[in-house]
Amino acid sequence: MAHVALGRVQSDISVAGQVVGNRLGLDPALLKDGGVAAGGYGASLSLVYNQRWNNDYEADVSLRHTHIRLKPIAGDKELVGDADAITTTLWTRLRVPTGAELFDRPIRVVYEATGSYPPGDQGEVLDTDWLAQVGFGGEIDLSETWVPWVTTTRLMARYTRGEVLEGFSIGLAASF
Repeated sequence: MAHVALGRVQSDISVAGQVVGNRLGLDPALLKDGGVAAGGYGASLSLVYNQRWNNDYEADVSLRHTHIRLKPIAGDKELVGDADAITTTLWTRLRVPTGAELFDRPIRVVYEATGSYPPGDQGEVLDTDWLAQVGFGGEIDLSETWVPWVTTTRLMARYTRGEVLEGFSIGLAASF
């Protein structure tokens, strides 16, 4: 896969300064934004395996290596630098039917496990040589319902752990 990236990098304090400045009605030209627009390019190589059984069980396994080169393209001229976002990830997902239905469609329990190795700039910023993640949630097939364009919706809770970091997240995903 080929990647093209475009985004904005900005510090928390510069965002807070802009919010306060806007509330006080200050001229935006007086506020230094402290951010930079970044652009980049790169690629991923993936090995993917998917198996679905007649009883609606499904397993996915993916091994992916991604390398994206990022450079500043506009913004604060004092911010100079570039970054290599490199990650190798083994990702797995298991879907298990529950027997329950919603909107006359089956609900499945979803389990996920991921291990990542982020060498280079990404690992340095996160101060870790590895990340692990486990997740649990539910998924519903909406392909034959009144919901337009959406084929599947999934709600997941995840726990992430690295050498010196850990966190929890809740995510909602929709497939089209």
